[in-house]
Order: sequence, then structure tokens, then C-alpha cells
Amino acid sequence: MTIHDGIQWLCAIGTVTLVLIGRDRLRINSPKVRVAVGVAGILLALLIFFSVMQLLPRPWESGFSAFTDNMTLVACSAFAGLLVLSLIEIVGSTLQAIKRRRYYRRNVG
Repeated sequence: MTIHDGIQWLCAIGTVTLVLIGRDRLRINSPKVRVAVGVAGILLALLIFFSVMQLLPRPWESGFSAFTDNMTLVACSAFAGLLVLSLIEIVGSTLQAIKRRRYYRRNVG
């Protein structure tokens, strides 16, 4: 196992852990707040993605150092985690709003 493999393993475990913790804490919010947080997360994920693309050196200019490669891996993990968490929040809040609407139509109306 190389250092790169260890960092990749830590990033994967860290990303999954943070997504699950974030999902658990955001579930108690109302659907409107969850959609807003999801959209903000997608925008932040896109900002991270485009920042990484701008900061990466081009392969023909210079080779990738181990530090650059590891920082890229960390940034890509953050991008992927934010994107997945945001999509989970948007889909979850949409389903929650549909279920609430059906409940109120059946029982209240």
C-alpha cells in the first residue's frame, strides 16, 4: 500500500462519513430549507470543481507532484461528497413534500 492509496482510502472513508452525518443532521429541516441547502451545495460543489480545474497544472507544462495529486484527490472527494449530499437533500425533500401533500389532501381536506 502506497501513501497515495492511504490518502485515497482516508478520503473515501471521510467523504462517506461526512455525507452520512450531514444527511442525518439536515433531515429535520423543512422541505424548502432542504431544497435551498441542496441548491447551495450544488453551487459550492461546482465552484470547487472549477477551482480545481483552474489550479491544476497542465500535464504538458509540468508533471504532477505527489502533493498536487493528493490535494486534487482531496478536492475531488469534497466535490463528490457535496454533490451527492446535495442531490440526496433535493430528492429527499421533494419526496417529503409529496408525502405531506398527499397526507393533507386525504386527512385534512
